[in-house]
Amino acid sequence: MTSVLKIGGSILSSHGDFEKIVLMLKSRKNERIVIVVSALKGVTDLLIDSLKNAELRNDYSIKFNEVRQKHYDALSQLKPEFKERAKKNLDGKLAEIESLLEKAKESKSASPKTRDLVETFGERLSAMLVAEMLSSNGLKAKAFESQDIGMLTDGNYGKARPLRDEIKKTLPARINAGDGVIPVITGFYGADIKGNITSFGRGGSDYSAALIAEALGAESLELWKDVDGFLSADPKLAKNAVLVKALSYDEAEELGVFGAKIIHPKTVNPLRSNNAVLKIKNISKPHAEGTIVGPESANANSILSIAFKKEICLITVRSPELLESGTAAKLFNAVSNAGINIDLISTSETGISISAKRQDCRKAVSALKSSLDEEEVIFEEKVSLISVIGKGMREKPKIAGKIFSILGDNEVNIKAISQNAFENNISFVVEEKDLEKSVLCLHSEFFEKGEFN
Repeated sequence: MTSVLKIGGSILSSHGDFEKIVLMLKSRKNERIVIVVSALKGVTDLLIDSLKNAELRNDYSIKFNEVRQKHYDALSQLKPEFKERAKKNLDGKLAEIESLLEKAKESKSASPKTRDLVETFGERLSAMLVAEMLSSNGLKAKAFESQDIGMLTDGNYGKARPLRDEIKKTLPARINAGDGVIPVITGFYGADIKGNITSFGRGGSDYSAALIAEALGAESLELWKDVDGFLSADPKLAKNAVLVKALSYDEAEELGVFGAKIIHPKTVNPLRSNNAVLKIKNISKPHAEGTIVGPESANANSILSIAFKKEICLITVRSPELLESGTAAKLFNAVSNAGINIDLISTSETGISISAKRQDCRKAVSALKSSLDEEEVIFEEKVSLISVIGKGMREKPKIAGKIFSILGDNEVNIKAISQNAFENNISFVVEEKDLEKSVLCLHSEFFEKGEFN
């Protein structure tokens, strides 16, 4: 049995974090384990900031020295016989990054290729350090970098797509580290056929781990974090949020897409081919159940969680001949060609509303006005997207009516509504000022009072 364990950046920070990881792995010595790592906590942001400063010809050394110090602090925890080798490898990689930053400073810009290369060094440094840390504590481990093991992509910088069939053919043989040796693999990125490093985008280490689990035919993927698992709502808003113990693939995927930050939304799909189980685990509570995600949910509740996205915009195209004029096709082509992702689509006979990231709003409106003829394009920026998710909504009637009745009783105005084809997600847009009130009143009725679940 092979288990793939993804170690998140939130638990790659302190000496205590590394101790917990080592103890957890020592308790599982008889298992075949493959580890996928994120960058150390905060490192990717520091690398991005360093590159931005370099492009502006500002002093990038302050942020870059923070990167250096974080890794030196981790290095200090190694036993002497492992420290010298690790320091040599670390200094070599830091020198590569600094060279890239200097070139960006000279040219006042960084290509997409350079950007991906700089950002993915966080995982490359992390994999090396974690492998040395495990070895220093009596666990045999070996670091592997994605570009060397067949994590092939289509070559799109910043949003690469994996070539899954090729990965399944190539990767298993290339991470054969020997009996009792734990492979420690870089997450977040792959490489195209020419060897150019291409990232999957922020949060992509979860996705990498799922692709590796698929290629190895693993029975389970474990995402180790500093939280217990999926919750009924963001605990920063809903103080009484409860653990969601079981989810289906579909439900977890919806939560990832609509704002729950526990997993990257693409993580689920590779697991379907093997019916692999996904487990969300808290490194501080290794024996706790966490959240289990599988083909079918064992949760009896009709609603499992309330997710949300801040800082979005709502764009509406109005036309009296919307369906006959081909306006819908023009709309979706325009936003697609502009590289804008849509979260929600709400339609009527005379209008289509879409939601997107607020930072993309003006770009989307400009693209639409350029592509459409006499249609009216209007937008609102101070709005938020809320999604109520749960497969059980299909079996229980009147859930949608209850949701909007609760919101109406609390004087929340709904701007747009959408329900997905699987009937496990009802999404709607509200004014930004009503986001917290909306989440709290729905959570209170469905989870704290238990009136409808």
